[in-house]
Amino acid sequence: MTRGRRLPITPDVDVVWHELILQTASYARLCANLPGQRFLHHESITPQEYNERVGDDQFVEEWVQWVPDYVQNFGPFTEESAACWNVVIFLREKMGMTLEQINELGLTSETAIQIDGSPTR
Repeated sequence: MTRGRRLPITPDVDVVWHELILQTASYARLCANLPGQRFLHHESITPQEYNERVGDDQFVEEWVQWVPDYVQNFGPFTEESAACWNVVIFLREKMGMTLEQINELGLTSETAIQIDGSPTR
């Protein structure tokens, strides 16, 4: 679903991920049962560090494209799910977008991909 990009999770979610990956067998089973059925690697890196690595243009493109990838695969963000994703928090707090606007962005994009890598439309 993410085309190999970073998942924009919050620090709280990252702490849970760290705990989970220590249980290697359980983590491997979880990954096999997630949509996409592939092992998800983890790298501890902040959004700022990733931005420095890839540059502003790629960073912004990936963050904005991640919204339709998510919404078209998993459905609209809820208040609860939105709190787990840095990009949604950024769009709401820094860009002034409502959750409804973010979900609309996710539904109207024609460039989203399905978890299996194929286009959603």
